[in-house]
Amino acid sequence: MSNEKINITPVGNELTIMHQQLLPQKNILGFSINGTIDAISRFCEIRDFDELDSYVLVNREKMTMTLFIEKSRQYEDPKTIVAVLSTTDEFDKWLINTGQYVPCKDLANMIKMNRSDFESIDAAMSLSVELQNIKIKIDKEVEKCDDNRATVKELTAQRVIDSNIPKGFCLILRIFKGQEKVSFNVELYVHPQSFNVALISPEANDIIHSTLDGIIDAEIKKIKELKPRLVIIEE
Repeated sequence: MSNEKINITPVGNELTIMHQQLLPQKNILGFSINGTIDAISRFCEIRDFDELDSYVLVNREKMTMTLFIEKSRQYEDPKTIVAVLSTTDEFDKWLINTGQYVPCKDLANMIKMNRSDFESIDAAMSLSVELQNIKIKIDKEVEKCDDNRATVKELTAQRVIDSNIPKGFCLILRIFKGQEKVSFNVELYVHPQSFNVALISPEANDIIHSTLDGIIDAEIKKIKELKPRLVIIEE
């Protein structure tokens, strides 16, 4: 069926019929909003929508929750709220548990410029000075092996006798966006050739894994209280 509009206008004994093509149906603009992990619950607090025509997908591995709003409505663009549980820039900049090694002097400067992440400014500055003046005493032993068949093997064993590289330190900062600051210990792993250091924290790793499920479960509970008929699906 063609989209035609017919106008009938009677004037006295005359009847005028006019027809014209209808304008195409315009879609209602949708939206896609990305926010912190509480974005969906905050949206549910202030906005009304058809709960039975909407749903939430939860992906714990990707640390995301996505609200799809009124999916089946015709002539409407998609409307979604994506809530992401992501680590903060202040945590990421330390390269904790990434396995990336950095020179001690670079770490010293990093500590100096981010001393507010420590228990005290004095502790941070003292640690920075230590890393600026690293002293390492090593002992090397060379072992040679000749099997009288033209095969020669030479092994070098290196042993650190003394070093003033700190074993670790404590940081106080927000790991997840929108969450409170936490305190955790960081260990310094030393590269055997370059003596660069990597920051390793089993405590931070435990906090991330134990906190993740608790935060997402708390958000699911809020959403169910605000929109009890909204379907929540775990991927």
